[in-house]
Amino acid sequence: MSPPAVSPPAVSPPAVSPPAAAGRRGSRLHRWLAGRTLRGRLIAGLVALLAVACAAVGLVTYLALRGFLFQQLDEQLMAAQQRYMACVQARGGPPPEG
Repeated sequence: MSPPAVSPPAVSPPAVSPPAAAGRRGSRLHRWLAGRTLRGRLIAGLVALLAVACAAVGLVTYLALRGFLFQQLDEQLMAAQQRYMACVQARGGPPPEG
């Protein structure tokens, strides 16, 4: 017969106290959440997640549209410059000042 297996004693993790400010905020949030139903907490979580998703989509849209519009503006300015230079060369020089 083999000797019975000995399991190590259960050790609980050491208690770590959060900083004072974070502890107060955490306990306030915990108290607020504890007073809500599961439905209320789930709805609050989904609303927060929806707000973050909308902000992310808005930011990505803004950055993509901004880049596209600046590129389009650069192309239009280059075309206008080429038309101006062609006009100047056809007349034999720049228009008079003043």
